[in-house]
Amino acid sequence: MGLIKSIRKSMKLKKLSNHYISNGGFGGGVVSMMQFDQEEFFDELYELMVFDHGNRVVVDHFKIDKEALEEKFQTLIVSGCGMSVRGHFVAISAFAFFQTLEYVFSSKPESRDELHLIAFNLVDWFGEGKSNRLVEVNYGVLT
Repeated sequence: MGLIKSIRKSMKLKKLSNHYISNGGFGGGVVSMMQFDQEEFFDELYELMVFDHGNRVVVDHFKIDKEALEEKFQTLIVSGCGMSVRGHFVAISAFAFFQTLEYVFSSKPESRDELHLIAFNLVDWFGEGKSNRLVEVNYGVLT
């Protein structure tokens, strides 16, 4: 990804995270929650996810639509990813990067412990500033 595109992605990510935290997320209050447009939020999160061309392979492979995105987001929030680490609100940033996006959608947790492990791995990935893949997914032949 080029430098300009990377800066644009970072700006969109920060704006979306700040919007969620101040209006819908933790400590926003009842009035803010009433004014928070969840549909608009998930539209913007989906746009952010597909903004990065590398993410489109994951989106196509797992057939990620806005409904699946919303479901995974809610799962991340309740599993412990509703926090900021090194400038990343983990539950939002997880959808912006190829490595974390494929991890989130390839993971099929069957217990609370497995959910917590996913959250731990994501928080650690952002906290340590990692760039490695968390899981190897076979995407087959790309055309």
